[in-house]
Amino acid sequence: MAISDTLFEETETTSHTIPLISILLTWLNTMSSSPLRPIRHTSTYIALKIVTELCVQAGDISKELNLKQRQKDMEAKKGGVGPAFQKKMKDAEAKVKEVHGKKARLEEIMKDSFDT
Repeated sequence: MAISDTLFEETETTSHTIPLISILLTWLNTMSSSPLRPIRHTSTYIALKIVTELCVQAGDISKELNLKQRQKDMEAKKGGVGPAFQKKMKDAEAKVKEVHGKKARLEEIMKDSFDT
């Protein structure tokens, strides 16, 4: 889901009203309190694997955010006044903002999964 950016889509940009990860975690959390041990065990295991992968993705996104921020800072250090420089700075800021949005969305998903 992270590779195809399905994980980071907001409800306004999708054709459905609830993101897939929210539905999945809701079902898994509900099934983890089942009186049937196999269902409870399997759903708990899957939920823990999902949260583990979310943590891995959070690490990758943090690295990417640091890289994009350094690239933006390097562009700013180069200086310039022309329209090409302004375009480069605007593009660098847009990339940093995009990655920061992904990080915020991922933190929100992880917080929701721990709160339930």
